[in-house]
Formats: sequence, structure tokens, C-alpha cells
Amino acid sequence: QIMSRSCSVKHHGRVTYDADVLKTFWEKRIELHMEQLQKEDMRIRRSALDR
Repeated sequence: QIMSRSCSVKHHGRVTYDADVLKTFWEKRIELHMEQLQKEDMRIRRSALDR
């Protein structure tokens, strides 16, 4: 228990950094996915096939 406690204290900064990197990564992925969906929606709306 003491060992794991000291380990978590020693690596606390890295855990925070990793969490921030992961958060940024997934936010960017979601943003890009939303852009793709919007582009696809616009492409479908402009398509002459539905007319």
C-alpha cells in the first residue's frame, strides 16, 4: 500500500498530462467526425439523385 501510494504521488504529474493529452485527442477526433458528418449531409442535400 505504501509503495503504490508513493508511486501514484511520483507519477501524478504524468497521469494529469496523459489525461489532458487523451482529452485533447478525443475532442479533436469528435470535432473531425462532426465535420465529416456535416460535409456528407451537405453532399447528400446537393445530390441530384433525390430530385
